[in-house]
Amino acid sequence: MNPDIEVYTYVTKESFDAYLFQTLEVKAKFIGQITKSNSTVRNAEDIMGSSLTYAEVKAIASGNRTVIEKFQVETEMRRINLLKSQYISTKYEMESEIGILPQKIENRKKFLDCLERDMANVPTGDFRMTISDQTYTERKIAGFQLQKIALALKDTGMAEEVGTYGGFKLYVKSTPHYMSSAIVIAKGAAEYRGEISHSDVGTIASLDHDIRHIKDKIIENRSEIEQMSRKLEDLMVEVAKPFPHDEALEKLEQRHKEIFKELGLDKNEATDMIDVLTPDQEEDMDIAA
Repeated sequence: MNPDIEVYTYVTKESFDAYLFQTLEVKAKFIGQITKSNSTVRNAEDIMGSSLTYAEVKAIASGNRTVIEKFQVETEMRRINLLKSQYISTKYEMESEIGILPQKIENRKKFLDCLERDMANVPTGDFRMTISDQTYTERKIAGFQLQKIALALKDTGMAEEVGTYGGFKLYVKSTPHYMSSAIVIAKGAAEYRGEISHSDVGTIASLDHDIRHIKDKIIENRSEIEQMSRKLEDLMVEVAKPFPHDEALEKLEQRHKEIFKELGLDKNEATDMIDVLTPDQEEDMDIAA
C-alpha cells in the first residue's frame, strides 16, 4: 500500500535526545569507516563521514555552549591530525627518495660517460663488418652470417664474440627461451643491441638503429641528470620544512583538556551525562528512575 515512506528524526533542544546521539556517534565511528570501503583502513577508531552529523546534533540538542565548542575543537583537531598524518607520510616518502636519488644520479653519470666515449666507436663511411675474421661490405651477407651463428647457438643462452663493427666488439647471444629471438651486441664502454630477425638486412638495421642514437641518448641522459639533481635539491628543502600547523594543534589540545575538565569528562560516564543536564532534566531522570 505504501511503496515509499519518509522517515523524520526530531531533536528537541535541552532534552535527553542529546545522549541518544552520543550512542549513535560512538557506533558511527566504526560503521562510517567500513561503509567507505577503504581497503587501507586497518583500525576502526576515528569518526568518519555521517558520524559528524550525529555529533553536531548532539551538541545542538544539549544547549550547552561548552559541548558545542568541544565538538568544534575535536573536529578541527581531527582535521589537523589528518593533515599531520599526510605530512609525515609524504616526508617519509621524500626521505626515501632522497636516499635513492644520489645513487641514481651517479649511475646516470657513469652511463653518460660511457656514451660519450662510445661516440668515437660509431662506424663511419661505407659499411664494413668483420665476422669470424672475414670482412663484409654488404649488409645482406653480414646479416646472413649473424643468422647462421645465432642458429648454431639456438636455445643455449650463450653469448659468443664473433667480430667487430666500427670500434665495437661484436657478440651474438642466444636465449634459453625458444619464443625469444637471438640478439647481436655491439660492445664498447656500453652495449648496443639489435634483434637477429628472419631478415638479414633487418638484423643489421636493428643494430645500427641503436648505435646511431647514441647522440640522442647523451642528450636524454644529460636532461635526466639535471632533472634528478633539481628534484634532489627541492626535496632537501621540502623535507626540512616543519609541519605548519603544530602551534595551532598544540593550542587546540590545550583547550580540549580545559573543556574536558569543565564538562567533568574525567569522571565516570554517568557523571559526565549529569554534568551537561539542566536541573529540570535531572529531575526528569530521577522521576524516570
